[in-house]
Amino acid sequence: MKTACCRTLLLLLWALLFVSPSACGQSSPIDITGYDIQARTTVVDSALHVQARVELTKPGTLDSFTILLSSRARLTSVTTAIPAGAVAIPYKPSSQDSLRLDLPQTLHGRTALTLDFDYTMPLPAGQDMVLLDRGHRWYPMVVDDIARLKLTANVPRAYTAFAPGDLVAQDTIGLSSQFVWETAIPVFKIALVIARSTLHHEAVRPVGSHILQLYTTAADTIANDSTLAEAARAFTFFAGLLGKYPHKRLTLVEVPQFDGMDIASGLVMVGTTFRESFAKGEWDGLGLCIAQQWFGAGVFAKFPDPGFWFLSLSLPHHLRLTYLRQTRGEEIFQRAMQHSLDAYREIAGTPGDMPILSVDMPNTREKGLAIYGKGPFILDRVRQRLGDAKWSGWMRGLYQTYRGRILTYPEFEQSLAQYDPGGTVVPLLHKLVSESGLAKE
Repeated sequence: MKTACCRTLLLLLWALLFVSPSACGQSSPIDITGYDIQARTTVVDSALHVQARVELTKPGTLDSFTILLSSRARLTSVTTAIPAGAVAIPYKPSSQDSLRLDLPQTLHGRTALTLDFDYTMPLPAGQDMVLLDRGHRWYPMVVDDIARLKLTANVPRAYTAFAPGDLVAQDTIGLSSQFVWETAIPVFKIALVIARSTLHHEAVRPVGSHILQLYTTAADTIANDSTLAEAARAFTFFAGLLGKYPHKRLTLVEVPQFDGMDIASGLVMVGTTFRESFAKGEWDGLGLCIAQQWFGAGVFAKFPDPGFWFLSLSLPHHLRLTYLRQTRGEEIFQRAMQHSLDAYREIAGTPGDMPILSVDMPNTREKGLAIYGKGPFILDRVRQRLGDAKWSGWMRGLYQTYRGRILTYPEFEQSLAQYDPGGTVVPLLHKLVSESGLAKE
């Protein structure tokens, strides 16, 4: 019978998969560099009215291109401003959740554009909470991008809104409450949660110059304070190990619609199952999601390149185990590592097993076990070969170099080479991630 740790982390993998972008996406020649989104709803179960200003760059020879936007969005217009005035951009659906834009002659050859999208997104009726995430394609996007964000949300006064980054302004305007967020670094996903204010109970804990916030549906002060205390311990550890957290706040909000957890920059959406596990003192998922604020939602892997899941999930999982080692000792660390590895051993070498770099999406049990069981084991072999001092220096340097940037797997190996003067550790890592099963070193 498998441990709660194994079941918990597999559940988290599937939850992340549920809200992640489609694996079929390819790298785009379009680079979205900034968003200024204004979203407004007067009746939360009706529709969200969105004005999204999108800054992008593109090749000068590219005058027709595709972006992603939900097919459910009722698009009013796409325009851009030039000195002569506003120019309408012709558009048409090209496939499910895809929109083709054809630039008029006056815009041909341009390498930078600021596009204004005006549209309405229908919202589900009769709910106290609505979650819109990257997988919903509720904002214009390309599949492999990160971008700066400013998001202004106007919701009925009886509701609260949550989004990535820092809440820089909050005000009451007539019958609406206005929330404004900005991000200190580019972000990979933009989530928007709109919830009836009476749904959650708030708990707040300062951690140095940062603030941790917890919003749960349970009025359990002891459990909520315990959760925040554990989050603060993990937060402090990763800040000390890797470097300063880029946002002023980290907000955890319970979202009962799903069982797992969804991670954005500065925002963690927690399913009720996980909130209940926290109340029992089961911290595996919480530690992983806090670690992902540094690697996953702070340093971004290149989607959908080989190694995306290894860097997005295996690396934060190993960091979570490192936190266990620091706070609970070597024996607990080794036991937790072995639990995950034992689960992988059951499927190692079976037809469903594959090299870590070949995992395109953890949408099978075998792929998930390779990512959370074998991946951290591989990283720990690297740590042992380097020694703790070099390993810590590498992790800290990697975060400092790539914070707010995209990290590819080849760059990951190149950065390791700086701490491998003998030239033996990088080949070991490459061998272990390129072969299925547990290859002998």
